Order: sequence, then C-alpha cells, then structure tokens
Amino acid sequence: FDPFFSIVQGHPNAELRRAAEECLTEILRKSSRRGEFAKQINEAHKSITDSKIRESLQRLKTAAGG
Repeated sequence: FDPFFSIVQGHPNAELRRAAEECLTEILRKSSRRGEFAKQINEAHKSITDSKIRESLQRLKTAAGG
C-alpha cells in the first residue's frame, strides 16, 4: 500500500499517479484492512492542495468505503 500511496500523493508524472491509484483501488477492494487505509487516505486528503491529487484521493476514499 505505502509505495503506491506515496506515488499518488506527489509523483510529478500524472500517468504514473493514475496507475498507482488503480493498483491501490485493487488493493483496497481485496483488503481486510480497508478501515486502516481509509484513515491514511483521509489524513492525506485533508493536507493535499493539488486538485488533481485531491480528486484521486477522493476516489480512493470511495474505494475504501469512506
């Protein structure tokens, strides 16, 4: 989770961020630790100002059930 999440939060390449988001969505879909990951996603969503990254984090929040 963490390596992909780091990419989503700040890698300069938008295509790589999107690929990492897709991987995270699958991880969240299959994980029994969604609640734990949702907390991390919520915290990041509060602190990120870039609108594209916030949109991505919002999609991940939805995938995590939040």
